[in-house]
Amino acid sequence: MTVVNEDENHEKGNDIDDPQLPLTEHLRELRKRMVYIFSCMLVVFLGAWGVSNYIWTSSRLRWCPL
Repeated sequence: MTVVNEDENHEKGNDIDDPQLPLTEHLRELRKRMVYIFSCMLVVFLGAWGVSNYIWTSSRLRWCPL
């Protein structure tokens, strides 16, 4: 059996800093991350909506010239 010290374990990327939390704390962390993800998606969507007319016009002129 080989003994691996913590430095070698950390260098290999096997070091997991996941504390033992109760289920409710894991669910709170998941909720926080989901709110962050959906907020970012909303910002991107609204930004794309703002320039959608420009994107539509430029792509239409590129592939369907009049």
